[in-house]
Amino acid sequence: MSSAPLSGSASRASAVRDAIAITRMEGGAPSAFCLDLLARYVSGEISGAVMRERMLKYVKAGAAELEIET
Repeated sequence: MSSAPLSGSASRASAVRDAIAITRMEGGAPSAFCLDLLARYVSGEISGAVMRERMLKYVKAGAAELEIET
């Protein structure tokens, strides 16, 4: 039995669910900032490249450490 290929948004949603599951299995949890970016990616508002660029910029700016400390 073969299944139909996933649509763009369904494929992105599946990839995001997998990524979050892997992160949680490794003891991590995505930040609110990350979840927002992922939601925008799934909806098609931003591309994977834009999502990655914004995440790297966020982390390099040190916002992740500031968020944890407060």
